[in-house]
Amino acid sequence: MQLEISTIVLHLSLIGVSPRVCALLINHFGDRLHVVYTMTGVELAIETGISPDNAEKIVQGLSDKVLLHKELYQIDRHEISWVTLVDNDYPEILRHIHAPPPVLYYQGVLSVLSKTIAFVGSRKADTYGQQVVNELVPPLAQAGFACVSGGALGIDSMVHKAALQVQGITVAVLGSGLLQPYPASNKELFKKIIYSGGVVMSPFCLSAAPLPLNFLARNRIIAGLCPATIIVQAASKSGALVTARHALHEGREVGAVPGSLFNELSSGCHNLIAQGARLISNVNDIYELLGVGQRYALVSGAKKIVNQVRERDPLLALCLVPQTIDDLIIKSGFPYDLLQERLWQLQVEGRIEQNMIGLWQTSE
Repeated sequence: MQLEISTIVLHLSLIGVSPRVCALLINHFGDRLHVVYTMTGVELAIETGISPDNAEKIVQGLSDKVLLHKELYQIDRHEISWVTLVDNDYPEILRHIHAPPPVLYYQGVLSVLSKTIAFVGSRKADTYGQQVVNELVPPLAQAGFACVSGGALGIDSMVHKAALQVQGITVAVLGSGLLQPYPASNKELFKKIIYSGGVVMSPFCLSAAPLPLNFLARNRIIAGLCPATIIVQAASKSGALVTARHALHEGREVGAVPGSLFNELSSGCHNLIAQGARLISNVNDIYELLGVGQRYALVSGAKKIVNQVRERDPLLALCLVPQTIDDLIIKSGFPYDLLQERLWQLQVEGRIEQNMIGLWQTSE
């Protein structure tokens, strides 16, 4: 019986065919991909331009379907979904990166990947990192963004939990197979992500171990799934910086959160900012990075459209997202003295306040 094209792609991935070669075979053969099962190594090399050694390995690998049948059995047994490059529901934003992963295994709702933003950072994140995550992730999650991260300890876990706490959607991209989730201590977190309407996904076969190289590949997918990646905390040598480089390579936006000069976990972010990454000091910086402006904000823990508040007071509308005094002068058009007087009045009324880093925000 002839296999479906997507199943052939799965088989190619299982025998170790690289994303680049897999894409080459898909593009070359199209709906005729099943012919790879009937070709010799020499024929495959001549037909596609693949090296003879590589072509022979592919032919030998495809000659044994035991690995494929075992994987399909485990997929069915554990109720795991999967999608390949030839399927219409493969994430469109990921399809267009260099050498996209041929197969994605996942549990959850794949359609949430239509509106995404990535947050990554150090596994050794400190209380400042947690404060930053608590400031940036909830408003984006409540505005409908699926917050993507890597499922690791530190910033990744903080991001996933912060999104879940406001009933938002989050996506974890693992550096191991779905039947070998890493870290094991996050198994319950991964279940919560799935049950809350998010996605836990991996490009690796179900039993793949969490090898170091897998995390590099995982970082590339995180960047590829999102139009923008925000680095929260990162040392000068960090996997988060690898994610940032992948994002830049794919023409995506990169933002970095500054920190203390005396904290090594800020050095990587400062280097990115020096190289042109957007400095992220509040959620409005992220909206501007994404090109959506102040579309949504939080008021009393719920989403409201900014225009609804603007009818009451223009400064309150602006301060739904934390603002510097300079931002308020530019956006409100008020002269400095008048702006200071109005801010003082609103502060006395308990309608506005300055946060811990001096930005003005609503307190309603």
